[in-house]
Amino acid sequence: MGRMPARPRIVDEGSLRGARLLEQLRREVREAHLTAGVAQAQVARSLGRSRQWVSHFERGRVSQVGIRQAARLAAMVGLNLTLNLYPSGARLRDAGQLRPLNRFLAEVRAAWRIDLEVPVTDDRRDQRAFDAVLRRPGQIVAVEAYSRLVDFQAQARVARLKLAASGIERFVIVLNATRANRQALIQAGPVLRDAFPLGSRPTLHALRRGQNLAGDGVVLI
Repeated sequence: MGRMPARPRIVDEGSLRGARLLEQLRREVREAHLTAGVAQAQVARSLGRSRQWVSHFERGRVSQVGIRQAARLAAMVGLNLTLNLYPSGARLRDAGQLRPLNRFLAEVRAAWRIDLEVPVTDDRRDQRAFDAVLRRPGQIVAVEAYSRLVDFQAQARVARLKLAASGIERFVIVLNATRANRQALIQAGPVLRDAFPLGSRPTLHALRRGQNLAGDGVVLI
């Protein structure tokens, strides 16, 4: 079985992405500023900053800019700042997320080869990974663990996109057996049953015995 690696790289990658986005903002604001002919002093007054700060920003000497200030800075030179978030699949896991995963793997490890943090695709630009992948002759099962089910449809949709990209046939969601998670599954109703027809008992029963899953499942553990 593979070892669970530490994930400090997630934070590092986030910092690098933030630096690249700040550089993009700086470059586009400077180009728009020169095109619009707006004086730096006017921009500075609107931001409540000094002309020197605006000059330093446009030269790449400012390392931190808040979202609200960035939006105001863009607006001053005729630009609109937009922000979009996309799932990367690289989640920073805490103890609450690792506990159900470790309990689940302890239940099934005798019958399956287990790999941890498995990339979704071979494309190095794709940072997504499954928490675990179970393998045996005849079937491969992707596993995602969550400490708290906040929005079943949204969380399942992200996992489904990963599954489709990977080509893996079966998928299991592992959850902490808490009252909140049980209630969230009840509220999911038909959506849950259609997408994940196997509950905890039949899923664990099959996996413990090394049997192929007849469908996708959700395990409370």
